[in-house]
Amino acid sequence: MLNVLERAESITQSSVLDRQFEPFATKMARAALPPLVINLFRHYYAQVVAGETGFISADQALPVEKLPTFAGLNGRYREAGQAALERTIVLKLNGGLGTSMGMNGPK
Repeated sequence: MLNVLERAESITQSSVLDRQFEPFATKMARAALPPLVINLFRHYYAQVVAGETGFISADQALPVEKLPTFAGLNGRYREAGQAALERTIVLKLNGGLGTSMGMNGPK
C-alpha cells in the first residue's frame, strides 16, 4: 500500500513540476531549442526545486587516475571521437585565483 501512496505523491509532484516548468519549456521551444536541451534543463531544474545545490565536496572531486588511450577505444567510440574532432576546442584556464582566495584542493 505504501508503494501506491509513494507513486501517487510522485505523480502529484511531477505534475506540479510540469506546471512550474511550462513557461521555461514554452520559451525554449519558441527559441527552437531541441527537445534534448529542454529535457536536460528540466532535469536540472527539478533538482534545484528539490533543494539540490550542485555542490561537489572535496572528498567527491577526485582526480581521474586512468583514461583509455585513443588506440584502445572500440570502433563506435573512435568514430564518434573522429566526428567530434573538428568541433573540438582546447580551453586552458590560468590557475591560481581560487588558491589565492584560500580554496585548497580540487576546484
